[in-house]
Amino acid sequence: TAVGSVEHVREDVRAQLVYIGPSHVQHAEQIIAAARASKHVSGAKPMALSVADVEAMGESCQAAGVRLGVGLHRRHHPAYRKAREVIRAGELGRMLLVETRWIVASGRRAGWWQNPEMIGAYIMMARGVHLVDFIHYLSGRDVESVAMMTDARGEDRPLEETAIGTLRLGEDAFATLVATRHAGSAANGFTVYGTEGYM
Repeated sequence: TAVGSVEHVREDVRAQLVYIGPSHVQHAEQIIAAARASKHVSGAKPMALSVADVEAMGESCQAAGVRLGVGLHRRHHPAYRKAREVIRAGELGRMLLVETRWIVASGRRAGWWQNPEMIGAYIMMARGVHLVDFIHYLSGRDVESVAMMTDARGEDRPLEETAIGTLRLGEDAFATLVATRHAGSAANGFTVYGTEGYM
């Protein structure tokens, strides 16, 4: 049930979990407040705009004994879960490359979505963060290094609408991501290449 402010939630004994989904810059403040109100928290992605905020959120939830989740829904798709099983079982051999893409045709969002201080980044925060998480979810590996290019152009165009990246995963494995909202039609998906096959 939707309930208004965090202050309202604090007083509502029926609420056991709070979903936080305002502008990205507000996530930390509201998640910490919900934790202090002894409510489990589900937050929109990205968690926050700084590592310090993410750590403070985690510490607050841990101190309050509540759970903190982030809305990275691709992890729950049956096809992606099956792909993860296949990769982890070694059915493709040693993993070499994961290619991911989230290509859409969509209009530019208005309001805080166009404020760099409130959103942090544009297509990377809307789509790219899902791809990075998905790469980690599939491979089970942390990203060691990243090389990125975007179409952002400083003060004239501070927020990117296309982002392309290469990620080093270690053990001679790599990943790529392509995220854009400029395409004429959607082209979403992934390909995994291993020494014994691909998917």
